[in-house]
Amino acid sequence: MSNNGQVPKLSALRSIPDLVDIGKTAQASQSSVSRWSHKEDAQNAVIGVDRDFAFHTDIEQAPWWSLAFDALQDLQYIVLENRRTPRFRHWAEHLTVEVQTPEGTQTVYNAMQDFGIEKEDNALVIPLAEYGAVRTITITAHTGGGPLHLSRIRVFAKAGDLPADALQSTPPLIIANRADGFGERLKAVLNAMVIADKLPGKFRFGWRPMTQSIAVWHDVLPAEQTFSTAFLDRFFLSNKEIIALAPAKLTDAVTRMPTHADQSYLVTQARLETQCRSLVDDTTGAAFKDCFERIEFIPHLERARKCAHEVDLSGAAGSAALHLRAGDLIFGRYRKMGRYHRKACAFSIAEQIAADMQAKGRPLVLFGQDNDFIAYLAERYGAISATSFAQEQDFDGAQQALFDICLMARCDEIICGSSGFATLSCWIGGVKSKSPYRYYKADKTLALLESAGADGVAVDPRISDLQRSFAIWLAFIQSGRSIADTPEYSQLLDRAIALDPQNEYFKIVKACSLIHAEQPAQADEVLLSCIRPEAAHAETLGILTGVHPDGTSQIEELLPYLEHAADAGHPAAALSVAVCKKALGRPEEAAAFKAIYRARMGNITSPLEAYLDAV
Repeated sequence: MSNNGQVPKLSALRSIPDLVDIGKTAQASQSSVSRWSHKEDAQNAVIGVDRDFAFHTDIEQAPWWSLAFDALQDLQYIVLENRRTPRFRHWAEHLTVEVQTPEGTQTVYNAMQDFGIEKEDNALVIPLAEYGAVRTITITAHTGGGPLHLSRIRVFAKAGDLPADALQSTPPLIIANRADGFGERLKAVLNAMVIADKLPGKFRFGWRPMTQSIAVWHDVLPAEQTFSTAFLDRFFLSNKEIIALAPAKLTDAVTRMPTHADQSYLVTQARLETQCRSLVDDTTGAAFKDCFERIEFIPHLERARKCAHEVDLSGAAGSAALHLRAGDLIFGRYRKMGRYHRKACAFSIAEQIAADMQAKGRPLVLFGQDNDFIAYLAERYGAISATSFAQEQDFDGAQQALFDICLMARCDEIICGSSGFATLSCWIGGVKSKSPYRYYKADKTLALLESAGADGVAVDPRISDLQRSFAIWLAFIQSGRSIADTPEYSQLLDRAIALDPQNEYFKIVKACSLIHAEQPAQADEVLLSCIRPEAAHAETLGILTGVHPDGTSQIEELLPYLEHAADAGHPAAALSVAVCKKALGRPEEAAAFKAIYRARMGNITSPLEAYLDAV
């Protein structure tokens, strides 16, 4: 028969209840292979590989592709996606689709029709319901001497028409694949394990390398130096393998499907409730602990986990863990970003918590990366240093990280910022957490942060200048400020710059504060100090070109001030805005501000110009 009428779109099929893709359960074959073919070439069409074409026959007069089921199936639709590259799609313009039924061979489609791919919402959808039970589907291309190559083929049936074992034959892969810190990675791994258990599915994970500028602050080793060989053999996928699978995003709608059109799903480190609330129940908390115990680390790290379980906390009833963090947030590049600061605990708040715990006689266990500050708190307030336990065992950085996670999980309460490291401990220990920035009332919290910039206050040398400048900036965040808009906060900002003179972000904030105070010329002088050849212009360029994962500029809240000064003809502000706009992918706006800079720069030169001039 000829099917030349209007057919439904694939996007419309997605909304039909109980419609499932069973193509993966059948065996595919094709008329020939070619030099462009891949391993399991025909089967790739129903698996769903992320390539221009899934299979590729040789050049023939009438190449074909076929799919055979083990048993008769009541089918609803077959959906064909053409090759992704449009200029090769003409080879599939004239197709015949035949089905083999108990009544014999029936032609369900024979037409000349252009069609594309799901992304363009013009895949070819062919109804099959009227043909009854089907054993085999064959697609033939009438090329007159050419190949058949398609990028994806789906065969839909109703879940209610399928035997129970058909729904269970291809459990989806639930994949975690992070490239950030140890805690965030393990959170994603646990999410994937819990979801795979509950869905059910097959847990898999990747372990992407960190960028070098971040790795120096984290104890993240390669997968083979972290997990046992047996664990890797069962569950590990390379990044290349994960990319080829093209995993879909896991959602609540996906978890309610009786079977899955997409056979792999990517989960993140975010709370399970935000990814698939329908899987969260009273057993979820215990599931995290169970899954963590099932992770097999190398013996070197298993020793650290064992030691954490053996630490005697019997005399620390009612203990609280205080996760201070530090690392790249206080000492590294993240201190120059204006956000993420709430992952770490400011020293002035930590000291107040330690003093209050001592007064109450409540044990406090300290965790973090600033060993000098931890030693100070332990000595002055009688707190327990987790670092000292690790040092007794001569742990390396990776061992201490796992030791800290496991020991923290044994405390009765965890006081921590939004760090994934501490959050992981909350998950596996079933422990409630409290932010140090909500531990006291808002006015007291702000006063403690502002005190970090007070004049004439004796500070123990184990509290570093960067700890103090970090706390001062948190006063800005706590008070909802992005600039210094009062004399008091101008003084605090000047103190932060004095304590951390290499922090170009603070200087940009200073410039924006001056613009707000209607002193744009002075602001431009501050900006010039950041962008001249002799200045730390590379740091400035990194800040101006920084784009967060949500697509916003690293200086998003400061941009309006800089644009205001640039519009008034101040060249350093114009250059700064031009660089930001280019980084955000707005070349026309970047060109407009670059023109202002060129017209007003005079004798000013800056290495930042090279970024603007680069193609």
